[in-house]
Amino acid sequence: MAFHLRRWAQMIDAYTTKVHKAQRFVRLGQAPMLQRADGVIVGLFPFDYLAWTDLIANRHATNMKDIPNIQGVTGGEIWFEGGVSPQARKTLEAQNWVVKEHVGVTLGLN
Repeated sequence: MAFHLRRWAQMIDAYTTKVHKAQRFVRLGQAPMLQRADGVIVGLFPFDYLAWTDLIANRHATNMKDIPNIQGVTGGEIWFEGGVSPQARKTLEAQNWVVKEHVGVTLGLN
């Protein structure tokens, strides 16, 4: 857990330093995310691989219920340090999320 939290903090630091400034943190269910000034929500996840399981699908559906409670949402991006399954990508993109995989190089973490 300590590694996960440390890596998540490193991803946030790298994203806000090298990619785009964040305006604030927002919460979708149990997932803390960034929101940029342009309204885009960005989730940064230090996962090796995201498989679209029933547990993940249910957690995601629960998290999405919080979207109406966040002001000014204009879009969403989900950045993964590792990869995502084809089903995860298909499902997330069908909900208008931009999915970015293997972002370590972009963030300068490798």
